[in-house]
Order: sequence, then structure tokens, then C-alpha cells
Amino acid sequence: MSDLSAASEVVVQCNGSNELQVIGVDHETDNPLRFHNESKSWIKALQHCHNFNSTLAQINNLTVEVEVMSFLEEKTEYQNGVWIGLERSIFGTDIEWKWISGISDVYLKWNSSFPVDPLNNHCGKIIWLEESQNIQLLDGNCHEKLPFICQGVK
Repeated sequence: MSDLSAASEVVVQCNGSNELQVIGVDHETDNPLRFHNESKSWIKALQHCHNFNSTLAQINNLTVEVEVMSFLEEKTEYQNGVWIGLERSIFGTDIEWKWISGISDVYLKWNSSFPVDPLNNHCGKIIWLEESQNIQLLDGNCHEKLPFICQGVK
């Protein structure tokens, strides 16, 4: 595979009409970030990523945040969000959010216009806010079908 560090977006055809885009590379781990336009539930998206030796993206460093932000700011059609690898247990009422790797260091800002729903929403998505020119986290119903970002091996 060629060096993707200079590329902001590369388009690769995958599964017919479903578009797969390599949107950047986590330079700390050298793992590519892949955007999948096909909408799936959170668990189906996670399974899809696992099928390709990757996982849903974990935005736990500035490099990944910048890559995802620069991709989403140009894609207004994804205003409902994109699945990422953020989750919390369905058991209990005040359970902390964690990345699927188990890391609980979630430093990104939560979207305050939508309160976290502790009873129903256990999966995390990321949205682009035009007014603040930033990305923010939002809790989501895990059965909602959204596009997703995988992060994995080269």
C-alpha cells in the first residue's frame, strides 16, 4: 500500500455501489481510517470492521480527531452522525463511556443540544457542527443505521 500520510482522501470501490474512502492515517499507530458510506447499526458496523481486521474508530488522539474532522466538515450529508467505537454498558444508570478498547479517556466535547439518554442510547456517534466548526460526540440508539469509520491495520 502506498503512503497515505500526504493524502487527505482516497476513493476505493468496494462491494459495488458502496463507497469506501480512506480518509487518513493515525500517525501515532500508522493505522488507516476508513469511512464506509453504507449505513449499518452500531453492532453490524463493528462486525463489518472486525471482518477486515479493524475496529470502529477511536478518536483518542489529536491526529485521528483532525483527520475525522477534516473529512466530516466537507460532508454535510452526514449531519445525523457517523458511528465510532464509543460505547457504554446497558447495565446501570450512570455508566461511563469507553472506547471499545476499554480506554475511558474520552476528551472530545459532547453535543449539549442533545442530552445523553442514559436509558436507551448506549452507542456513540460523532457529528459535525457547522456553527462551531467542530466535531462533537452524541449518544445514539445502537439500532439506528448510520455510516461508520473503521480504524485498523494497513
